[in-house]
Amino acid sequence: LGIASLDFYDFHAYPGGDIDLERLATNFGMLDYPEIPVIMGETGAFRFIYDGADLAAIALQEWIAESCQYGFDGWLTWDYFGAPRNVGDEAWGMVMDDGAIMNALAPTNQADPCQTTDLEIANVAYGKSATASNYLPEEHPENATDGSTETQWGSGGDAPQWLQINLDTPRSVSRVELTVAQWPSGETQHRVYGVLSNGQRVLLKELIEDTQEAEVLIIELPMPLADVISIRVETLRSPSWVSWKEVEVYESENETSACVALANGANLRAEPSTTTAVAGLVNGGVVIGQQTVGDDGFIWYGTLNDTWVRSDVVSTSGDCDRLPAPE
Repeated sequence: LGIASLDFYDFHAYPGGDIDLERLATNFGMLDYPEIPVIMGETGAFRFIYDGADLAAIALQEWIAESCQYGFDGWLTWDYFGAPRNVGDEAWGMVMDDGAIMNALAPTNQADPCQTTDLEIANVAYGKSATASNYLPEEHPENATDGSTETQWGSGGDAPQWLQINLDTPRSVSRVELTVAQWPSGETQHRVYGVLSNGQRVLLKELIEDTQEAEVLIIELPMPLADVISIRVETLRSPSWVSWKEVEVYESENETSACVALANGANLRAEPSTTTAVAGLVNGGVVIGQQTVGDDGFIWYGTLNDTWVRSDVVSTSGDCDRLPAPE
């Protein structure tokens, strides 16, 4: 940087990559010549890194604010409208999603670009603390809540492993999305729990399927589960070292609460009948999505995995009266 006589230096830098701003500034000699103005002549948030415009807006605010301490004096954002998805390296446009990035960076809303503001985000797990059964030095648990699919939590070992996301305050959870980090592809088994403020674990769903790198696994609850203080993901089986790129949690303003069956060792059946095979056990709580009358005359509750437990061997919480009437 000091070799040429410059009026200013134009440097292009995007958040979410492998090299942070401090190393970029050091590598290009910016810190040694603070008298030379530096313009970040191109920056933006790539869509293959950030899943939503709200995440992109936060990432850009933080990136720009941090750049101030390394001598950056101005910024140009790429781009305005947003490129088509088939471009491959498209960035979030400033006017996309009702102008999320435009509003976040507008001087009327962020008077000082060197100071971030409080931005609302739909993913309530974003930026939250996390714990895990184990992790590699460069793949710590918080990588699963940083909003970027370019980073990951990595256990550094085979299953079984677990990852737990702390939501800080009780939430009414309606959806959980998990972005897979896995090599090689193959069949995996995961159990996803909502942990209530009293410590009770409620099984949202067990996922047993072939999975692959960057795939997004989605759990959609029929009614939101209230009072969730953390989300716990347990991996019981995988051909890969256990890792996750992102765990996203979304809540609902719906005032209903998911029906939960509670028991300590009640049998789950493959079909709503005592004559069918045992498919597992209810140990703690499990979300119920349906009910029916079996051939044996009992009312059966159905889990999100299409397994069944007899209603008379469990206790319940939540709005079970809102389940479809048994047929």
